[in-house]
Amino acid sequence: EELLLRQPRARREKALAEYHRAEEQCRLVAERLAKEHRTRAACEAQTQELRQKADALGETLKTELSSMHEQQKVLRRLRAQVREMQGLPVPTRTLSSPSDASAPAAASASVIAGSGHQSTKTSGV
Repeated sequence: EELLLRQPRARREKALAEYHRAEEQCRLVAERLAKEHRTRAACEAQTQELRQKADALGETLKTELSSMHEQQKVLRRLRAQVREMQGLPVPTRTLSSPSDASAPAAASASVIAGSGHQSTKTSGV
């Protein structure tokens, strides 16, 4: 009779221990899941912040590039005016081609060379 009572108790104890192990496992998984949610939320917030910074930098870059292009246009016009004042021919491609980087450099070199040449003319007369 005692043996008959011990078997259900042992089964019950074994089932209870298994239940506690499963419960502990479930708690650990829930904790890991909560941690993953917090990490994901932090990463999403950081990603959003970085996207906003990148957008702002893109706008700043656009503004700076636009300003540089305007400065290049002004510089080309000024170089053309200097060439006109010196009586030198003004290349039309310098004024119309903003992407030609060699033309402004050539124009400035000729302005420098032209100004030196002109000053020797005036001092020789």
